[in-house]
Amino acid sequence: MNAFCRYLDQEILEQSFQYTAGPRDAADWALLLGAPTVVPYATFTFTRARIPSEVVQFGDELKRRGIGRRFYPMRPLDSLTASDLGGGPPARSRRWRLVAWSRVIGGVYRLGRRAGVGRTYRYLRDKLRI
Repeated sequence: MNAFCRYLDQEILEQSFQYTAGPRDAADWALLLGAPTVVPYATFTFTRARIPSEVVQFGDELKRRGIGRRFYPMRPLDSLTASDLGGGPPARSRRWRLVAWSRVIGGVYRLGRRAGVGRTYRYLRDKLRI
C-alpha cells in the first residue's frame, strides 16, 4: 500500500495518513454503494472477546443514515453463510445477537478507557514484571 500511495503522490512520502475509511466515511460509502449487508473488517482485533470502538461507531453512523439494519458485526474467525443473508428468523436472530454483543462489549471497553483502566493495568503489569 505504501508503494502504491507513493507512486500516486510523491508529496506524501513523509506524511502520516489513514489508508482506510473512518466510521463516517465508511457509512457514507455503504449508503452510496447500496450494500445490502455491511460487515466491518480489518479492525485488527485478535480476540473474540474484544471489539474496537470504531465498529460500534460505524454501526451508529449507519443507523444515522437510516441503514442500520445492514450492519452485521462479526467476531474474529466468524463467517457469514447464505442463510445469514436470507433474512429469515434465524438470520435476524443471529444478526441481532451480534449487534447486541458489539454494543455491550464495545461499551465496556469504552468505559474502561474513560476510567483509565487500560493505563492502570499497563502500569501495574510493567511494575510487576520488574
